[in-house]
Amino acid sequence: MDSSPKEVVEVYTKTLEEFMTQKNDGLHATFLNDYFKRHAIRAWPLHQTLLTYLQPGKAHNIYRQTIAYELLAQLAPQLPAIAKTHQAEVDTMIPQVVDAFYATLEVTKTDEAWKADRVKDILKPILAFTRSTKVIGYEWDLERLDKFMEGVKGSRLAKFSGVTSLLTQVRSVIAKGSKGEVKANASTKKSKKRSNGEMAENIDVDMDKNGDDLPPVIAPPKKRKESSGSKPSKKAKTPKA
Repeated sequence: MDSSPKEVVEVYTKTLEEFMTQKNDGLHATFLNDYFKRHAIRAWPLHQTLLTYLQPGKAHNIYRQTIAYELLAQLAPQLPAIAKTHQAEVDTMIPQVVDAFYATLEVTKTDEAWKADRVKDILKPILAFTRSTKVIGYEWDLERLDKFMEGVKGSRLAKFSGVTSLLTQVRSVIAKGSKGEVKANASTKKSKKRSNGEMAENIDVDMDKNGDDLPPVIAPPKKRKESSGSKPSKKAKTPKA
């Protein structure tokens, strides 16, 4: 007899909890990863449990926490499709992921246990997640990310070029079409337009000045003389009568 969808969700929920919290559970991460990857929409009910282990200190160790982000990356491409039937749940879930992401990043700035590769294991799934949230119209707080990235400059993360590169990529996705970026671009264009206007005004003023202040008229170049070494041109012969 086939199990009902509810029973399947219950089994996978228990399995996910055991994997995240127990040291030796005998379960390999690929078992969960394959399920989330192949059946992302069916795995959607597990997102509530997954949210818990995205938070720092909830999983058994850092590795298990990075697996939680990896599972999130498997759900990410399906978010636009899931939102069509579970819009309210998606709208509730996204800010919780964002808060867990920032909370984890704050820990990585000071915790030496977070090696560069482990931090990248967080950022790569978030990059995929960010792209999907932009597709469904979620507006990220660009100022919040900029503030964090400013703090990275004085932290241990600054020496990890791969980490800072991924952060820059995340920012690029968030900034594209965001209100903060559009406003900044509009301000820049307005400033350039004002600057160009002032330049044009200065040019007009210069043209109205006395002739003494105008640039001198440049005389046309003289015709080049034939060099002395060249042969004189032959005169045309007069035709005989």
